[in-house]
Amino acid sequence: VATIGAKAIYRIDDWELLPLARSDAHLLEEERLTNAVYLQMVWQVLRTPHFYYSTKFDITHSLQRRNKTSPGFTQMSLFARADLRFVWNQQLLAEWGTGDIQLQKFLIPLLHGFVKQHHIALKNGATFDYTLVSRRSVQRAGTRYNTRGADLEGNVANFVETEIIIETKRGRSSLVQTRGSIPLLWHQLPDLRQVDIPEDMIINNGPLKRKAVVQLLPVK
Repeated sequence: VATIGAKAIYRIDDWELLPLARSDAHLLEEERLTNAVYLQMVWQVLRTPHFYYSTKFDITHSLQRRNKTSPGFTQMSLFARADLRFVWNQQLLAEWGTGDIQLQKFLIPLLHGFVKQHHIALKNGATFDYTLVSRRSVQRAGTRYNTRGADLEGNVANFVETEIIIETKRGRSSLVQTRGSIPLLWHQLPDLRQVDIPEDMIINNGPLKRKAVVQLLPVK
């Protein structure tokens, strides 16, 4: 879907699960039902669109962060130097990540987000590549109304880092923007029932009044 510095970035469009056991004949009926539930949960995650990876380019770090690293940083494997905030298969790779260095080169981080690239040609003959990379954090990910605020480690819900990369024959430039939920310890209870809101919690916005309920969590 994109090429940065002659290094390709790919999108995953299909998956295949290869069981280690040839059959489930050795399982009890209850175990088969449990196994089916777990498989359904795995497929629900895998069928979520917009997973990306690269075997050469570190897509978990912005160009700005990479430029501030030590000379030996780029000599490390992709997983060893990856920003774990954006590695969605880190639990599967963690056990192998501390082993043989030769094995680590086969550990490919998966990014969830969005990658798009356009090749743009100007009227004066100049050309450049415009690439958009959005990285979704693994911390406090969830649907909009079920995951809100921050946790005690400062991770906010649905944090996304978006990077715009402009690449010309002379070099590359990068602009990074971030977004996320309000960094407070709060949550929202989705409920379609009528809620009686105290008058002092009604926000007066000119001729209109907007009703909002926010539950703040005390910090211990």
